[in-house]
Amino acid sequence: MFDQEPAPRFSRQIWFVVIMVLLLLGLAAAILLDWQPDIRWSLTLPARTPRPTAVQPTPTAQQAAALPTSEAMATAQSRQTAEARQRAIAPTPTPSWRFFVRSPLEEAPHEDHYLLGRPIAPDGTDYIAYTYPYGSRGDGTYPIHHGVEFVNPIGTEILAVGSGTIVAAGEDKTEVYGARTDFYGRAIILKLDQTFRDEPVYVLYGHLSQIMVEEGQKVEAGEVIGLVGMAGIAEGPHVHLEVRYRENEYYYTANPVLWIRPFENHGTLAGAVVTNDGLPVPDARIILYQGSSTQPVRYMTSYPDRSVNPDPSWGENFAAPDLPAGQWTVEVQHAGRSYSSSVTVTPGKTTWLTVYVAG
Repeated sequence: MFDQEPAPRFSRQIWFVVIMVLLLLGLAAAILLDWQPDIRWSLTLPARTPRPTAVQPTPTAQQAAALPTSEAMATAQSRQTAEARQRAIAPTPTPSWRFFVRSPLEEAPHEDHYLLGRPIAPDGTDYIAYTYPYGSRGDGTYPIHHGVEFVNPIGTEILAVGSGTIVAAGEDKTEVYGARTDFYGRAIILKLDQTFRDEPVYVLYGHLSQIMVEEGQKVEAGEVIGLVGMAGIAEGPHVHLEVRYRENEYYYTANPVLWIRPFENHGTLAGAVVTNDGLPVPDARIILYQGSSTQPVRYMTSYPDRSVNPDPSWGENFAAPDLPAGQWTVEVQHAGRSYSSSVTVTPGKTTWLTVYVAG
């Protein structure tokens, strides 16, 4: 008898290839026949909502009367704690639009509005810190800055930058003054008596060690209202100063350097980095040189395209305060290219510069 040869056997790899080919043929047939499954996949992620915190129902008057006094107090305290926790985890909504945005090149009357003095007296550090300006992220790891900083030792007196009424003064462990609770630690919000274009202006002071005014109190410009600290998320002693225009809200800020009066013989530079089509360019690197010097004096970036706003009068996406009057060179670095422009800063005023870059 002859030995019978064994039947050929397919390897697992061959079977895998066969199955994949059949699946691809089936998918192609479904596309040609315009077949649609009943299940729909959404490409839009649902809005993220905080996990609800269990809250005990409020007892009726009869139930409350039936509870022992200690138990009724514990129930009320438990509800208040739960509600405070719920407020603390609730995210602050970010507006999807910017409330006074206009094109930086739009023809409109630019108007200086230096309504504010300095929050620190001249015997302290009364100049604005340059390392963390409005709209920046500092070294790239910080939150987008909604104000400016005056770095001073703890206990340095803080002054009212203008005459007005205190509309908030206290800790923000339950009240949300910034991005979340316990953001500024201790804060004061001053509503100025003076308006701009018939809209209210608010000034927030953050990270205080001591508050020396009360809500509803009238104050005059230069009056001591608190002391420098490092409460909240502050990493060092300073006072955070924030200008809010139209609404007393975290996302309604404007750059304070366009509201604080410049030092004598100094001016402010405001400008826009835009494409040739006039579109604002976010996060462009900006370097300032004084006169003919090749040594950089200031570094900054143009505003990001979220969270902060251009000024209602200037429509800028960068601004530099307290520049000595005279000739300056502005270098802009964007998309691997460098652009330079010269500008003459006028004392006591805001000087405008537009820098065009390739889109």
